Amino acid sequence: MHKALPILLVVTAATFGCDGTGASVPMCHCPNILAGSTVIQLPCGTADPPAVKILSGPCGVRDPVSAGMVELIGSPGACRVELMFAGGTKTSVDVNFTAGPWMACGSDPHGCGRSTFAEQPVVQIGDVCADAGTDSGASK
Repeated sequence: MHKALPILLVVTAATFGCDGTGASVPMCHCPNILAGSTVIQLPCGTADPPAVKILSGPCGVRDPVSAGMVELIGSPGACRVELMFAGGTKTSVDVNFTAGPWMACGSDPHGCGRSTFAEQPVVQIGDVCADAGTDSGASK
């Protein structure tokens, strides 16, 4: 019977946290949508992934970068990214990330943080391939 007690305590510790007063409170399982993302679709026929450089703003590149697309993740603000293709051609892309609604955790309306959304979920550079899989409706 004594050996079952530590297992029970581990389960209790994983299910409840402390609110600073010593009282047990349920732990939240917050969704993983706090960072916004946007996809940059590259021109059709791009054989090699471009080199990506963040020039400014609260964003980063989600790996891996492919020959067909680059995915950016970011926090609220304006992001400027430079893409350098094989052969030395460069292009810059501006993406704006906007703060979304607060995510509640239990009785705390701000407990999980604030979600972020890209104003343009898909950005197209040049002529993208017909099978690029976008339904954004953006024109070429």
